[in-house]
Amino acid sequence: MNGTKEKMAQAFKRLVLKKPFQKITISDIAKESAMTRENFYYHFRDKYDILRWIFDREVASHLPADEESFDEWIRGLFENTARDYKYHRRIVKSLEPEDIKNVLYPLFENRVRIMVEESIDDSVWNLRQEKEDFVVDFFTDAFLGFYIHYVQENENPDIDILETGLEFLFDQFLSFVRNSKDENEEQEI
Repeated sequence: MNGTKEKMAQAFKRLVLKKPFQKITISDIAKESAMTRENFYYHFRDKYDILRWIFDREVASHLPADEESFDEWIRGLFENTARDYKYHRRIVKSLEPEDIKNVLYPLFENRVRIMVEESIDDSVWNLRQEKEDFVVDFFTDAFLGFYIHYVQENENPDIDILETGLEFLFDQFLSFVRNSKDENEEQEI
């Protein structure tokens, strides 16, 4: 079954490089993969489903585990995206921001929530869940928006420059949040 899905996914990726996402039909994918429309619908619901499947298989499944730091995770996201950057850039440039968010938001939100939960000092947060949800929503939108903007605006990814910016973000800005949590925990001891 994965062989068929993979064949359709590769056909879809070739089509994305030839024409905009909106103009690709299920018939195009079936023809390009030498399959039938019925075969496509047996494996995928629609174009967004194959898009998600490709992203999950080629990017998300290769991300660092949840136990790893968020900065390692976001670096991994950009490195995995860079492996087939032309395809990912065409997708990001073809889709409406809302469509991209629908596909990627759950992945980002899950990983941001882990980062926030690791950073929050429970003793200072009243109504923790509402505040945590707010912070998670804020940072999810920020990181997802940055990812989308970066891929749209940069024809070729420069992982070294991106790495420098991310290091500053995590070592200077976000480390303040982590350090304040550590300081509060030390004061309690």
